[in-house]
This record gives sequence, C-alpha cells and structure tokens, in this order.
Amino acid sequence: MEKGYYAPEMDEFCVGFLYEYQHSKDPELWHLMSFSEDCLRFKHLNPYQNLTRVKCLDGDDIEELGYKYVVDSYAGYYTDGKIKIAWWYNKKGIEISELGGDFGGKHLFCGSPRNKTELSRILKIIGTP
Repeated sequence: MEKGYYAPEMDEFCVGFLYEYQHSKDPELWHLMSFSEDCLRFKHLNPYQNLTRVKCLDGDDIEELGYKYVVDSYAGYYTDGKIKIAWWYNKKGIEISELGGDFGGKHLFCGSPRNKTELSRILKIIGTP
C-alpha cells in the first residue's frame, strides 16, 4: 500500500465514509468516493476488496474540517477558536481539548483516528460543530 494510505476493513464502511476507488482500466487512477446508502446493498459481497484505499489522517484533513494551524510559545496545534487538536507521539494520535488557562482546558478526546471520516464522527460525538 502506498505511503499515507491504508486498506480499509469492511466494518469501516458507513454512510459518508470517504475512500478512494481504483479505476478498472487505469490502475494508477483513483477516484475519491463517499460511501452512500446505495452502496449498502453491496457491503455483504465485499466488492471493494483490493480496489480501495483510504488516506490516513493528516493536517490537511483537519484544516478541511474548519480548523486553522497555529503555533504558540509551546507547540503547534489546530483550532477553531474554541477547541484545539494537537498531534502526539509522532503523529500516532491526537488530543482534543478545550482552549483555556495556562495548562489548557478540559480534555475531550485522546486517541488515534485513522482518517478524516473517523475524526469528523469523533468531533460530532463530543459536541463540536
């Protein structure tokens, strides 16, 4: 698998899941797709085996979700003005917390979302816009 991508498991596919599908006539060409309700009827057949890949979460994905990268005197992080998203352990995971105080605000999440869809769902669960 190409660096920066991984092969998704079938249980990751849900409505809104972003993945890339390999073009049948040109294996170098990939199409960005969003899993929809129409695709659910194929889920049991596993038609996506070896033809799909998912981009690993990166800073561009976080920015596309509406966060801006800033650097303060301590470290860099992404923020929307209310919360911050910071990488930890050599970008193996993220920490989401409220902004505020010398030591930051309340911790909301600490973990390793693999892709933009997972991060988007986490943000929705913890109640961020």
